[in-house]
Amino acid sequence: MKLLVSNQHSRLAYASLLLATMLMLVIVLAVPAPLHATSMMDFENGVDGSPVVSSITNVSFGGDTPWMYGNAANPQYAIPPHTVNGMGFTWVGETAGAGRITFVEPTGVRFAASFSTADALMVEAFDASGHSLAKRTIGPNLGRLDRIVLEASAPPLMAYVVVSARPGRWLMDDIEAESAVTVTPDPQPERSRPPAQLTLTQRSNPSLGVVPGSSFGLTLIATNRGQGTARTALVRLPMNLDTVQLLDAQFSRPMAWVRSVAPGEVVIDLGGIGRNEIVTTTLRLRVASKVNIDTELGTPATLHWTDSMGGDSVTSNRLPLHVTVGSQDTSTLPLEVMRSQGTGQVFTVSSNYVHPFEPVALWYDTPDGESFAAGTYQANSEGQLRALIEITSTARGRYSMIARGLWSGLDATTPFAVP
Repeated sequence: MKLLVSNQHSRLAYASLLLATMLMLVIVLAVPAPLHATSMMDFENGVDGSPVVSSITNVSFGGDTPWMYGNAANPQYAIPPHTVNGMGFTWVGETAGAGRITFVEPTGVRFAASFSTADALMVEAFDASGHSLAKRTIGPNLGRLDRIVLEASAPPLMAYVVVSARPGRWLMDDIEAESAVTVTPDPQPERSRPPAQLTLTQRSNPSLGVVPGSSFGLTLIATNRGQGTARTALVRLPMNLDTVQLLDAQFSRPMAWVRSVAPGEVVIDLGGIGRNEIVTTTLRLRVASKVNIDTELGTPATLHWTDSMGGDSVTSNRLPLHVTVGSQDTSTLPLEVMRSQGTGQVFTVSSNYVHPFEPVALWYDTPDGESFAAGTYQANSEGQLRALIEITSTARGRYSMIARGLWSGLDATTPFAVP
């Protein structure tokens, strides 16, 4: 009997020891491992003209030259015509040629940012002793944003980054800064991730008219302008198979594919789209030989996606593409300028072919060759632009009005006369 009790105690002791060991193992496994801290900033919440004074977790904006918030709605930024992601950005003003971003601790392992510049621009990373670790240079890129990434994989690590270019001719957007520090993982990582924000732009070749029985190209450009990742992305392109036949499709990535071709709609699966990633689809289509002249071919497509917040959808721009007697092409989109009723040199500028809700920069060229910024205006939900522009130049004669979509990079130009 005592031996039996002793065995029971031994078994209980062994079980207790085993349980304690398992609990210790679980506790050890639950201790957060060293990670890299990454912070991001898109400059959308700043006040135009105010300094960027706040730090974002691991970097601060400072040095001898202050960084300032900018907003594309301010007409002073229309010339040169920069491209921005959203409306907000940062720059160092009209007279400064360089700006500095400093890591709170000199342990930076990665810095990335998007730039629009009218001239050559350089980004250079330095360690705490002022020695150069890495640098990248880009040329003029008006009409798009180019991303620069600098990395330091081994000590010494980054202490600060300097951006330099010709004063007043560049801007910066969407920065990411990564430091080698120990952080505690988010207990709800999925819910804490920011959402994606996708846009879809259509372009065609030719741009205006296609002859019955001939083929044309259609390009769909999906861009993630948000802070988060789109886990899935589907394009739904309206298509009347009695009017148009899909011949082939090419993609900028191997995982994208045409999921289905059905009466009335083509569905394209783009897969996941990361932050600042662009996925391009190029379709070749043929117009039926027996189709009415003036049949519309540029119907907007829709892009649906899922992300950490559930997902959303957007509509693309409408194309001015129709079935015509002869092929018609132009390098710019249609833009109309009409003199408004009343006194003064006020004109109504309109277009039906920009991106829904897209900010559009307007400027005009005078007969003397001068350029004047006319402001930045936002298209409505249908991709229609309507703006009242007052001509401040006293010159008379033939002018040119120019519009540029700040998201899509689409241009529209038309001449008009000032009596």
